[in-house]
Amino acid sequence: MDAVRSLVILRPADTHPADPPDATLLDLIGLESDGYRQAAAASAALLHAGHRLYLHTRLRQNLNARADLLACYPSIDPPTDGDPPPPTIYGLSLTGITSLDQLRYAASLMEDLEDHTGATPGLGAIGLWIDSARALHLAADLAGASSRLTWIGIDTHALAGELGIATAAGATLDHARSAVVLAAQAHDLPAVEGPPPRDDSADQTDITTNAERLRALGLRGHATWDPQTTAQFVAIFPDALPAG
Repeated sequence: MDAVRSLVILRPADTHPADPPDATLLDLIGLESDGYRQAAAASAALLHAGHRLYLHTRLRQNLNARADLLACYPSIDPPTDGDPPPPTIYGLSLTGITSLDQLRYAASLMEDLEDHTGATPGLGAIGLWIDSARALHLAADLAGASSRLTWIGIDTHALAGELGIATAAGATLDHARSAVVLAAQAHDLPAVEGPPPRDDSADQTDITTNAERLRALGLRGHATWDPQTTAQFVAIFPDALPAG
């Protein structure tokens, strides 16, 4: 089981952390055409530096979706005989999924990407974000719908916005967290807390206190926009699920 204690979300122009976190999510949401070329350069640099790299995007079911994702895959020469395969993008981190059919489509899209890039078939991973009430209602079914899933995340700030709640803390969202934790655990998957807003200014003590509370709820990691919080999350969250 992959460690997911700290997932760092980066935009293509962001400075890359010197030490890779458990996973790096390259944010493609809202990119224009020029942004995808920049994302390809960023993905090549991150892969070269040893990052376990996911493309972080909102699922789109149209003809441009595959082309946009393929544009982010770096051009890598095939290995010569006896050489290990070159590093490639680890998988997709997907927001906006609200049905089993959408997740099945995402799995078929991952298969298509493997076919077009020469990646090893079947190894492309999917990280799934629960970011709406509809997705939360289906969390138990979604968690078991694809063998490609490697973690389930809950974007409590997106849920808070949908519900008109001022903060991602509180009993309602803790109930949502527990539902995702149990759905993930039932399929031997870790559950991950989503990132705070990008401009959040919480101090390090608040970050640590909140992470400890989330750990007590059963979450196994935390996404962040700030690579400097990685060490705190690694120290707080466990690096593996308990034996089933």
